[in-house]
Amino acid sequence: MCEKVSEILKNYPAEETMRLQKYMAACGVASRRQSERLITDGHVSVNGQVVTELGTKVSANDVVLVDGVQCSQEPRVYFVLNKPRGYICTVSDGYGRRTIYDLIKCQYKLFSVGRLDYDSEGLIIVTNDGEFANELMHPRYGLTKQYLVVSETDVPDKLASSFVRGVKADGVLYKALDIQRTEHGNELLITLGEGKKREIRNVYKHFGVKIKTLRRVKIGNMRLDELGLRVGEYRQILSENLKKLIF
Repeated sequence: MCEKVSEILKNYPAEETMRLQKYMAACGVASRRQSERLITDGHVSVNGQVVTELGTKVSANDVVLVDGVQCSQEPRVYFVLNKPRGYICTVSDGYGRRTIYDLIKCQYKLFSVGRLDYDSEGLIIVTNDGEFANELMHPRYGLTKQYLVVSETDVPDKLASSFVRGVKADGVLYKALDIQRTEHGNELLITLGEGKKREIRNVYKHFGVKIKTLRRVKIGNMRLDELGLRVGEYRQILSENLKKLIF
């Protein structure tokens, strides 16, 4: 357990400081982006004072609490999960819906690297390593994600060609990196880069095409079909092996 920031900063000179969100990510509280939201939303205190400024830095003598719970450093764990439909990726839900954390038996506080919505399924990474999550999500790595989308009717050529060029729906620009058709007229393999919230679903809705199933089948170079995971199954992987699979 890490009672103070000194455990995270033990390899730093005493006068060194670390940005609060980076420290929280190092403690496995959440990814750095999610930690930033926790800070700005008022969930974090340093030495008994609520902190909402992202520029805040902590040193070896500071104590950090998140919602009243002291940050702790735990062994880093990494899982890949074949998410089923009907599960959410948030830790808790006001509607009592099942979460992906109900599937993974782990004593540590986990979070997903990116999300899949309630009705979507497929490959997702779950960890307690916020720095690793930040690395995967950072735009400089250009990590792509591929989805197999099956619709209830054949997909019009206009949807595919427009999505690659860029589709503006409800004031948001959506753009796929690549789209491939399978041998079935109602299936597309869609590759996204940044990936905006419900991007594929919003584009399909814009063209009046109803989605039957949406499955993430690839993250970087890691393919769901090569992992041999059935729906709802997961596997723990060492960080260095996970990076080899992805990059």
